[in-house]
Amino acid sequence: MDRVSDVLDLPTLLSSAISSSSAAAQATASSATTNASYASALDLHAHIKRLHTLYPNSDLVSSLTAQAEQEMKTMTTNLISSLQTQGIKLAGAMRNIGWLRRVAPELDEAWSTKQAGMGSGEGTLGALFLVCRLACLELITAALDPLRELADQESEKRNSKAAKGDAGWAAGQQTEKYLKKYLEVFREQSFAIISMYKSIFPSALPAPGSEETAPAVKPVTAQNPLQPIPSALATFPLHLVEMLFDTLRAYLPNVQDRSARDSLLTQVLYCAASLGRLGGDFSIMIALLEEDLRAELHESSEHDNVGSDSEEWVDVTKKHRVQASRLELLASGVGTARTASPVDKVTSPLK
Repeated sequence: MDRVSDVLDLPTLLSSAISSSSAAAQATASSATTNASYASALDLHAHIKRLHTLYPNSDLVSSLTAQAEQEMKTMTTNLISSLQTQGIKLAGAMRNIGWLRRVAPELDEAWSTKQAGMGSGEGTLGALFLVCRLACLELITAALDPLRELADQESEKRNSKAAKGDAGWAAGQQTEKYLKKYLEVFREQSFAIISMYKSIFPSALPAPGSEETAPAVKPVTAQNPLQPIPSALATFPLHLVEMLFDTLRAYLPNVQDRSARDSLLTQVLYCAASLGRLGGDFSIMIALLEEDLRAELHESSEHDNVGSDSEEWVDVTKKHRVQASRLELLASGVGTARTASPVDKVTSPLK
């Protein structure tokens, strides 16, 4: 009876281990505590699976196995939810991906290559990671809704031509505040997402010294013409840039002041330079953005303020490159005055 009682307690112990690991993760406890709880849960699940292998015809063991599988789904859900938290770091993300590889092996590339011939080196986990971090980015930008609502009011006033008597609203000051915050969040989060992805899934990147510019894929059988599936990172930066430019196209026409627009476009160039360090430079796209801006202002019959400016993006790009070159010179130490060492300042006692 004691053995039967111990077996019946296995699902409860598994549920407790998963709950404690989730609570430890939410309470920002030490990684050792969380790892120990996850390891205990995996050991219990493996023990239940062994019992099912030994007693496949037992209704009791089959019932325990079904309960254990349900608990493991809960654990998978908790791990996926943890990838969407705002304060997650590289080490924590790598641990969560490692646990997901063990809890849900069907998401891993090794299992996928056997089943469907997917050879991008990451399986479904890469796309899952990017989707989770994208959800986190959207959650952070949603916190800017109060500023966005003020920007929407300026858009309505601009479209209805009712803001001519209000200089503050006509200049788009609220829109400028919103776009500055949005660009700051976008620059930090987009760089963090892609850099973490490249650190967690290095096998999905081109090999050093290879001539391929696209993410490396492993050779698979040619049975399915849609295989192999490329890395999820192949199109993710394009999606991020499209999100950014959709926001700029919607709100940048509200900013009537030339210096304010130049400041915002400079921030866009800094975002492009940040992603450019990871291979996603999109600075040339501000030329297309200005064309859309000119068309928008022309349709609103307000092109006298902006439409007459010649190639605004060219001036902004030149200023940005000058500032970037100065920063590089300062970082390299070129042009700084050479300070004399204390040894040089000491006069010889023979003089």
